[in-house]
Amino acid sequence: MIKGQSTSGSSPDSRKIWTAWTGASYKQNWDNFNTANSTALSNMFDQMGYTIQDYHHSGSDCPAVGNDVDLGDEVKGLINFMKGNDYFDYNANCDVEEVRSHVMGDIYHSQLIEVGAPDANIAFTGNNQEAYYRATNNYQGFMTQQANRKKIIYAGANSGILHAINQATGEEQWGFIPPFVGSILSQNNNKDTNGKVDGGGERR
Repeated sequence: MIKGQSTSGSSPDSRKIWTAWTGASYKQNWDNFNTANSTALSNMFDQMGYTIQDYHHSGSDCPAVGNDVDLGDEVKGLINFMKGNDYFDYNANCDVEEVRSHVMGDIYHSQLIEVGAPDANIAFTGNNQEAYYRATNNYQGFMTQQANRKKIIYAGANSGILHAINQATGEEQWGFIPPFVGSILSQNNNKDTNGKVDGGGERR
């Protein structure tokens, strides 16, 4: 389902991938992790001192891709990779803007959590209980107001994204990249992996 929400290159898609970083506001549409904010996101990539390497260059496996000097293509390529593009050319066809076969990272060592309508306990026997706090602060009204709130499944993936997925439709509502995770994404641009293909025909 998420693959269908992705698009090739920098063209607009229906995914809302966001992070919390100065210079890239997310407050209007929760969708600031895109090439329009490449300058601010480049600063986030650099915050831990990791340098984005020139993955695609004249001597690489796909020499026609990204021969710029200032690495701007690499920053935008990494941003588009996170939204689902095959920037590291996993299928070995040198089309680095196509949507990957598998857009979502592995959900491994991550506890899936479903959050739906609020239903916490409001029955209490003493004023030191959480239920007492809820009952005396109109949690009942909140439960009534949010009784039809849609169920969302939260899952962390190895790609570095916390996904919020609609339980009923399977669509991604949004994906969050924590800034400290964003700061190490530049290590994906490992030149030593350029052109490496496994027996299945996909790059590692």
